[in-house]
Amino acid sequence: MAESITESGVKISTATLKQYHTEYRRSLNQEAEEIPNTVNSILPPKLPEEIKQEVRNETDKPDRKRSAVDKLFASK
Repeated sequence: MAESITESGVKISTATLKQYHTEYRRSLNQEAEEIPNTVNSILPPKLPEEIKQEVRNETDKPDRKRSAVDKLFASK
């Protein structure tokens, strides 16, 4: 790799290239340690009651697929 870079006009030794790579890898690892692994939502957090209401609303809706199957077999 160092030879290819040198051929393109930038003089660099193998040792220097290895040093740059090591420093860069360390900086990436350091950044990764500083950034938390969780993602914060841009939406405000929901209150437990709002979540319960959503669940109730979802279970109240008729199952469209099931309804279509029932109609299909009812017509035969």
